[in-house]
Amino acid sequence: AEGCAESFTEHLETLLPWLLKGMEDPDLSVRSWACWALTQFAEFLQPEIVEHYEAMLPGIFQALAASDLTTQRRACIALDAFCENLTDELGPYLERLMAQMEHVLDADDPELREVGMSSISSAAGAVGDAFLPYFPRTMQRVGMCMAYESEELLSLRARATELGGILAATLKREAFEPYREAFVGALLAGLALDSNELREYTYGALANLSIVMQKDMAPLLPAILPYINASIDSEDGLSLMPEHGAAAQPFGNLCVDSDDEDEDNDPRALHVRTA
Repeated sequence: AEGCAESFTEHLETLLPWLLKGMEDPDLSVRSWACWALTQFAEFLQPEIVEHYEAMLPGIFQALAASDLTTQRRACIALDAFCENLTDELGPYLERLMAQMEHVLDADDPELREVGMSSISSAAGAVGDAFLPYFPRTMQRVGMCMAYESEELLSLRARATELGGILAATLKREAFEPYREAFVGALLAGLALDSNELREYTYGALANLSIVMQKDMAPLLPAILPYINASIDSEDGLSLMPEHGAAAQPFGNLCVDSDDEDEDNDPRALHVRTA
């Protein structure tokens, strides 16, 4: 799909039934790889693939209920890609989606929980206020994950931080207010941990939180700014690259390692690339 996107897009009507058939195959390995193929379709065949969401989402939900972690992870990745490109269309599927995501967030595998958090972030951003019925239980799990301090769980904490920030920006202030103090405390505690990834997601969450708090963010600045200044001064994520065909200069060209293009004003897209 990545290298043949144009051709695959032209033949989606033929390819998708075979893909869905593979996702229903009695052999677990076939189902798992069919789910992986769907993640490639979802990533590289945009926006045409989204038009087939009614056929694809039930297959993804079925894969989420699989017994093996690999298939579940792949299903979450595919779901994330679809949710990022849907809006109100996702509404009728939200109850089933969140019922299965609760099982994912309660799993023992940190990586599965990470991709589950990402899927919920995309779903919440897609449906907006329709997410309110699922907000309290989701924030309860976010709070639990944002208390992790062991190194092997900091990536999961980062994803939970991202989810909390997106929920803050997506839902009304009065819905988030009961959780604001604890969330801000966890954000500041996360900045103090030695994790560039967590710091990056924390800055993104603070940016999203500012949409809700606006001028009420001012009292937080004395605690936040030292970390921001330290990140600005940090050389993490920077490399020295001489121009092609030119003699290397003493300091080369100072570049930020990022291949991201500009993104629209979407709370799901707010992040910082250097920490």
